[in-house]
This record gives sequence, C-alpha cells and structure tokens, in this order.
Amino acid sequence: MSSQLFREVVTGQRSRLRPMSLDDTDVVVAWRNDPAISKWFFSETKFTVDGHKNWLGKRLASDGDFNWIIEDERGAPIGTIAIYDIDWPNGIAEFGRIVIGEAEAKGKGYARESIRLVTNAARKAGLCKLFLEVKSSNHRAIQLYLNSGFRKVSDQNGVVRMELLLTD
Repeated sequence: MSSQLFREVVTGQRSRLRPMSLDDTDVVVAWRNDPAISKWFFSETKFTVDGHKNWLGKRLASDGDFNWIIEDERGAPIGTIAIYDIDWPNGIAEFGRIVIGEAEAKGKGYARESIRLVTNAARKAGLCKLFLEVKSSNHRAIQLYLNSGFRKVSDQNGVVRMELLLTD
C-alpha cells in the first residue's frame, strides 16, 4: 500500500484534482463558511484563515489525510475532496469533505467525476474500503454517493453511513 498516489495530480475528462496547499486557504475558507455549504457539515465551527492553515499544515505532514482542490477545464478551483483517517494495515479510509464551492460549477458532474478519480486512486493505492457519513437530510449527496457505487449501511440519529468496497 502506498500513499504516493494521493500526493499527485489526478486528471479526469473534465476536471483535475491537485493536492490542496496553503495557497488555497482563502478560497477554501470562503467556501466552507458559505451558509449553503456549511449547513451540510457536522462541525458548525466557523472557518478562519489561521485555523485553516493550522489544520491543513497538520494534514500535509500526515500519511493518512489527503485533500485535493477540484479544478475545472480552465484550471480554476471549484471545490474540494478528501480521503482521510486512513487505516493502512486494514485498507480502510474515510471519504468526504466534498464541496463544489463555485455556483456556476454546481450540478455539472464535477463532484461525480472527482469521486471516481479519488476512488480509483484509493483502489490503486491498495485500499479495500471507503466509508463516509452524511446528514440524512442531504438527499442530493446521498443520491450522488449511491450513483457512485456507495451503499447505505446504516441510518441512525440523522446520520447515514455509507461504504464502498474497492475490491472485486
């Protein structure tokens, strides 16, 4: 198993994922503080520039937490996606932190393609299962995950847990 794939740029047909850097702080903070986006996250903490830099600095030094910026065809940043809390010995990781932050990019398939790119990289890196938790009221996200191959494994207390097996 290798984390090197998670440190590289991943290119799809319409989008590109590049590792998040501290230079992305302002745009990520703006997206995460947008009320239309922040309502879907479990943490209601308001993001700050300093807080994000501290948070990302720790993740950049980790071998178990990888965050990408989603870019559109022009190379403009439009969102984020991540794989984290990687349990390398068991081949399991949490998947999420998906944000399409730019209004004109929403509903155009960027999230779906980005999920495919990350799950393919996870498979190539040797992981066997991804899981996520999503608010049960986030119907669009749940449908997106179902359409991307995840399956519901529980729905309790307003939280849906989903899994994707990466082995054939």
